[in-house]
Amino acid sequence: MSYKIVRKDEATFYEAPGHYDMRPTRLHNPQDVNDGKMIMGLSHFLPGGGCEFGGNPLESIYYILTGEMPLKTEDGETVLHAGDSFHCVGGVNKSVRNTGTEVCQMLVVLQSDPALVAGEMKEGDLPFDIICDPNQKLYKDFEINPAKSKLGMVDFKTIGKMKQAKSAGLEHGKYEGDELQLPAVFVLDRERTVTHAHYGKKVSDVPDADTLAAWLR
Repeated sequence: MSYKIVRKDEATFYEAPGHYDMRPTRLHNPQDVNDGKMIMGLSHFLPGGGCEFGGNPLESIYYILTGEMPLKTEDGETVLHAGDSFHCVGGVNKSVRNTGTEVCQMLVVLQSDPALVAGEMKEGDLPFDIICDPNQKLYKDFEINPAKSKLGMVDFKTIGKMKQAKSAGLEHGKYEGDELQLPAVFVLDRERTVTHAHYGKKVSDVPDADTLAAWLR
């Protein structure tokens, strides 16, 4: 697909970590178009709503549509008014908080970075290869769609796995890409024909080791 039109009533809600008293909606994802790279959202901040001070690894642009939003960086604080915008590279610490009396609407544009995986992994960490797919070509080719919201991604099995991961000292890495992406598992033979396919309905919905072993026999 070379383009996609999203109507105003087609935006999807998602949960944004580190944000409060606001409603983020997703307008565009990289998988919407061929070789796409951009993520675009529209955030609605209630009076008193904002995001905690911190950075993300993505190049980011904020554009204020309505209202005003104080923006804090390590260099100080300024106020973004309607029509003002902010552009930063990944890793810049920042926070926003709506100190006004009306809802502030802010467009958010992000671009993911394939170098993040390379920076997190060292040679020999895993006994298999990782394919970086920043344009989500494989997701589009195999029609692996994201969830509509983070709430729709989880179930009791997910919560159990999260508790196990926390007990093992594991933490979520840097937030990037499409955090609503659901999992899928495919087994291909030597002729690259898909012999088994499983599309996860929840983030924890993946075949166990015994099932995968049976598929590979």
